[in-house]
Amino acid sequence: MFRQGRKAIDEHSPTVTELALSILNRIFQDIDRDCRQCEFEALSPEEQLAELKRAEESRQAWGQYIASLKEMVGSAAAQE
Repeated sequence: MFRQGRKAIDEHSPTVTELALSILNRIFQDIDRDCRQCEFEALSPEEQLAELKRAEESRQAWGQYIASLKEMVGSAAAQE
């Protein structure tokens, strides 16, 4: 490890603790997804439609924000 330096640190095999943490994170993500799905299913059909519309608008706004950031970065890079 000493001879390989940074490469040994960055490219090491996962430890038991890292594997356990990865598994727990996946379980928490699955539980969170299931909770959100149950909450959505508990809504009335009208509330579900409103939530789907809100989520789509949010996705579109996020996409526009990302596009504007890319444009800003492109403009800054072109000026250099």
